[in-house]
Amino acid sequence: MIPLNVAENTLSWPDLRQKISRITAETQIPDWVPGYTSMLGAPDFRTAAASFLEKHLTACPLAPDQLGVSAGATSVIEMTSFILADSGDVAVIPAPCYPVYKQDIGNMSGMERYDLITHHELSEIRGGPSLSIADLEHAQTEIKRAGKRFRMLILTNPDNPTGGIYSHQQLLKYTNWCIDHGIHLVVNEIYGLSLINTKHSVIREDYTEDTVFCSFANIMQAKQSDLLHLWYAFSKDLGISGLRIGLVYSQNEAFIKAYGNVNLSHTVSNYTQWVLQLLMSDTEFMSSYVANNCERLTESYAVVIQHLKDYRFPMSQPGAVSFPG
Repeated sequence: MIPLNVAENTLSWPDLRQKISRITAETQIPDWVPGYTSMLGAPDFRTAAASFLEKHLTACPLAPDQLGVSAGATSVIEMTSFILADSGDVAVIPAPCYPVYKQDIGNMSGMERYDLITHHELSEIRGGPSLSIADLEHAQTEIKRAGKRFRMLILTNPDNPTGGIYSHQQLLKYTNWCIDHGIHLVVNEIYGLSLINTKHSVIREDYTEDTVFCSFANIMQAKQSDLLHLWYAFSKDLGISGLRIGLVYSQNEAFIKAYGNVNLSHTVSNYTQWVLQLLMSDTEFMSSYVANNCERLTESYAVVIQHLKDYRFPMSQPGAVSFPG
């Protein structure tokens, strides 16, 4: 049995295993590793993470002191929800979506999940996610009618499970709407480096135009709003879910300060931060890794999609791959 609902990428683990083994064998552990460090994450790690994300994901500058580091994406989501929401507040998430968001946002904060239905047929999302401002207005009306507060809009980009990619213009529309209504917008870019080559010979006829991913960080940089936040973790793009490293990026100073105050029970081991810091600092290796991983994902996707076509399964056309589509 092959589970198709678990986004666990092992295609490039042999490359990472060899690289990490070399790092730990050839490099002496620094003196800061066995002691305490910042509850937001070790400063050197955050600097390396900011540089890595700038080069490969965001294409715009990130300030290391605006990053918070926790033990995996679950911890980041949990901490963000705990800080920004009160019990009974509502997070709106376009459906279908990652099912465990419900527990991640609710276990500590008591925030509730609202599944926003934006389409009923796969043909409606053939060109990407179909969330509209009218959908958001409808959700807000229903939430207010229930006597609750629409506190947060959570988008996963590229999307889980469809693999669709929100365009820059879509994200900008949602941003303006959320700012106008005082709602926090959080974009989870955990699949941001797991993109497929839509020009591959097997799948190119499925796409009428090139799929372009643009990080939400660019809009954050332009808007400079306390209501905008970005999540990222290394579990999907690097296939290291067991190492448990997630990040939140926010220009909200009060939020980042609060994050450091409550993150003690969710911190990542200094040893793990040190190893990943050295890994990310090898820019030549990481550039090669990201390119090779996307190529392997594309080849795997092409094989799966060809078989699904043979059996005439209805599908969406993803721009990123951790699921068949």
